[in-house]
Parts: sequence; C-alpha cells; structure tokens
Amino acid sequence: MPSTFLTLKERERLTCFPDEIPQWDLITFFTLTEHDRSLMDTYQDASNRLGAALQLCAVRYLGFCPANLHTTPSDIIAFLADQLQVEPDALQDYGTRRMTRSTHFNAVLHHLGFLRVHPDDHPSIVAWLTERALEHDKPTLLFQMICERLKQHQLIRPAVTTVERWVVTARMQAHQESLNRLQPLLTPERITLLDSLLVSEAEQGPTLFYRLRQHADTNTPTALRHTLDKFILLESWDVDAWDMSHLNPNRQKLLARLGRKYTMQALRRMGPERRYPILLSFLKQTLIELTDESIDIFDVCIASRHKKAQKALQDYHSQIVETTETHSQLLQTIGDVVLDETVSDGHLRQAIYQHIPRANLQLAVKEAHALRRPSSYFDFLDDHYSYVRQFAPQFLEMLAFQSHQDDEPVLEAIDVFRALNRAKRRTLPDDIPLDFVTDNWRRFVMPQGEPKRRAYELCTLSTLRDKLRSGDIYLLNSRRYTDPETFLIPRAAWPQLRTDICQELELDPTGQARLSARAQQLKDLLPRVDGYWTDAMASVSRMASSSFPWMRRKTYPKV
Repeated sequence: MPSTFLTLKERERLTCFPDEIPQWDLITFFTLTEHDRSLMDTYQDASNRLGAALQLCAVRYLGFCPANLHTTPSDIIAFLADQLQVEPDALQDYGTRRMTRSTHFNAVLHHLGFLRVHPDDHPSIVAWLTERALEHDKPTLLFQMICERLKQHQLIRPAVTTVERWVVTARMQAHQESLNRLQPLLTPERITLLDSLLVSEAEQGPTLFYRLRQHADTNTPTALRHTLDKFILLESWDVDAWDMSHLNPNRQKLLARLGRKYTMQALRRMGPERRYPILLSFLKQTLIELTDESIDIFDVCIASRHKKAQKALQDYHSQIVETTETHSQLLQTIGDVVLDETVSDGHLRQAIYQHIPRANLQLAVKEAHALRRPSSYFDFLDDHYSYVRQFAPQFLEMLAFQSHQDDEPVLEAIDVFRALNRAKRRTLPDDIPLDFVTDNWRRFVMPQGEPKRRAYELCTLSTLRDKLRSGDIYLLNSRRYTDPETFLIPRAAWPQLRTDICQELELDPTGQARLSARAQQLKDLLPRVDGYWTDAMASVSRMASSSFPWMRRKTYPKV
C-alpha cells in the first residue's frame, strides 16, 4: 500500500483557504466578538491587528492557519478590515518578522483554547482512525473525518503529510484488524476452500469464483434455477451460518466489492490479511445477493404469467366478438330457411346445406362447444402451470421463508407443496390452509367446492410474491426482502436508548404529554364536527324538501 494518496495539487489546496467561502460561513467564523476585539486591541500597528485577526479566524474556521496569509481571498480580508477599521492593504506589511507571527499565533491558540497535537497523541488518533477505516475505507473521507475531529477537540491540525501518514497507517491496521475479527472463521478446512476458489483450471472452463461473480442477465426459469444452484452451493459450505457480526457491515460490503473488482491473479498476490477477509465477505454478500436475485426473478416470472393471462383474456374477448358476429349470420340464415313456409320439413336439412355448407356448419358448432365462459383472467392462468413448475419446486425447497404472524397460512401451504414435491405426489391433502385464498381467487381455486392442485399452487405462489413485496413474509439472508424489524431499534435495546432518543427529539419519554395534547385536540375538534354534522343534515333536509314536496306535508304517498 502506498504511503501517500494525495496529489501535489491536493496538498496545496489543503494548506490554504478555499477559493470561495459561503456568505454564511464568512459571517459565522469571521465576525469578531467583543472578546476577540479585546485581543486585537493589544496590538497597535494596523498590520498586526489585521494579521492576528486573520490567524484567529482561520484557526476557528479551518482548524489550522495557512502558512501564506497573503493568498487569503480578498473578501475575507475586506470583511475583517472593515470590522477593525483598517485598510485591507495593511496585510502586506504583516509577518516581516517571523517571531511576530509566531507570537501572535501562540496568543491566538491561548485565546481560543486550541492546543498542538503531541507525539504521544498519535497512537490514540491512529486507533480512532482505524475504527473509522473499518467503516469507510475511502482515504479522502478519513482525512476529512480526522480533521473535523481535531477541530472539535480544539487541536491544531498538523502538516498535511502527517495526517496523510495517519490515514495510511489506519487503513493498513484496518486490514489486519479485519483478519483478526474474522480469525474464528478461518479454520484449516475453510482456508483450503477459499484458496481453491482462486485455482485456475483452464481445461474445465470458467472457475467457480468467476461463476459466483456473474449475475443473471435474464428473468427466466433457467436463470432462476442457475441462481438457486449457486445458492445451494454456498449453503453447502454453511455460508449462511458464518458469524461476521464482529465486522462492520460497511466493511463487509467494501470487501465484497473488492472481491468482485480484483482479478484472481491480484487476489492470489495479496497477503492473507487482505485476501481472506475479502473472500469471506465476498461469499457472505454473494449469498445475500443470490437470495435477492432469486426473489427478483421469481417476482418477474410470476408477474409475466399474470400479464400473459390478462392478454389472453383480452384476445379471447376480441375473438368472441368476431365469432359471435359470424355465428349470428349463420343463425340468421338458418332461421330464414326454417321459417320459410315453402320449404317442407323433409327438405329442411337439404335447404340449410344449400345456404350453409356442411363443413362450415360443423366448424361453427365445434367453435361453440370450445368456447369458455371466463369470469376473469385467472381462467387463463392455468395454461402457464407447466412454465411455473420449471422453477417452483426448487424455489420453495431452497429458500427459508419466515413471518412474524403465527400460523401464517401461506407458509403452511408452502410446507404442503414441499411435502408433495418430496414424495412426488399430486393429490392435495384434506387439511390444506385456505385462509389466504381471497374471493377473486376462490372461484378459480375451488370451482366445484374442492381445491384443485394446479390452481391452488398458482394462488399460493402469487400470494407469496405479494407478501414478499409487502414484508409480511421475509428471508434472513436477504437485503431487500429481510425482516422489516431489522430496520428498527431492537426491542431489547429500546429501554436503554429511550431516554437519549427522546431527549434528542425533545419528546416526553412516557408519552403522557403527547397523549394529553392529542386528547385536548380531540376535545377541540368534536364541537366543530358537531357543527359540520348539523349543517350537513340541514342542507340535506332542504334539498329533499325542494325535490319531494310531499315531505313537507308530514305525510307519505301510498305505494
């Protein structure tokens, strides 16, 4: 790892004032207080007063003082000169004696309460940076974070190269710390497994590591099965059971991204302190990504079947219109022949065939028998059952769906199909759950009062898709379809955090004040609601009286 990461131009930029300073920052940090003026009044010369004031405001704003004050933006100099009632050009004469500026700078530090960083503080600073590097590995961000921390603790930022070395050291220690925290997972068998991922076998085509890095590029049953095959492989390695909670989630994501970015040759050249954490994080994050990818493909596959069924219903209605028009013409022709008195009963059939060929009539009768009477597109969904069966058994078998609702009927239905698929049976048992079958599905699932296997399975998969979207059903090894409660404060941790959070949000920890305020709002609103109700009833009464005059007579017409 290089010992530096900043360019020469970046170092120059970090040792002076920014080119533009927002007006709000100019007012906030460069306005001299009465306490500041008392320090400036100790200097008689205009250049000394302006130079000392500029050093004071620079430390307050930047956390350090630029070496060359003559490159200060003119708006800053003019703003300070106006407060001190001196000419901005007076700064040109400041600092001719080195001791003058050093003396003023020490006075400014004492005035603001700032201190210089002592060499003994370096280990603690690097330790703090190492913890941040375990969360954010970007060096420029770490540089900015340590500068802000030094400023908050009123410590003067040292030279840029010193801070740069801190950041580089912290990043190197973060790699070693990552390995230390993941060391319990690195058993000899697992190390052998990780090393085998990077073994190139040209004769066998793409390596396993390469295949694991590839995402599905289509939303088809074949792509879903390939994704599930990789998922099965990772589960066979017990990747889902790896406890990586000791490593920051951001760090895990960063290492996983590096695993996708670097070539196998680059990974093999890395030291173990970098290679093994990257591979462990890559496999763990890949398991999560494969779970999400499987659900996404499943979602699209089910949605596409619904869309095609809806399209089939529309096409069917269009076909019905054309068929009905043709059959109406045939019926009209037959009716004219039947009602013709000149045609005897014995010659009726021959007369009909003279107007309508027998083959045309047979085709029309066949079409009439083939016509369905669908009430919704669900009747056409059954045509796609074979498509769904290409992935449904493996999909339901491999993913462990969960729910916070006790006795979730969809999960019970999934268990039913798992048992049927394992036993290779087709007949549904008698005690299958039906609570999730809504009214619009019920006629399709139970046309004769008893559930049909194909329709019931299609209903289960469609309902599972909806519940995964809503979060009612979730998976543990997932990011997009994980337990919604993981985004909330854990129940066990809430009692300890309640006071601090309520204090931060300026809320009553007991909630009594908020409840009292809501109760008072309810009392204030009820009279208004009563007034609205009275006015509305009066308006209805007037409208009814004007529309039905008999209502004013207190009598009602006889029916």
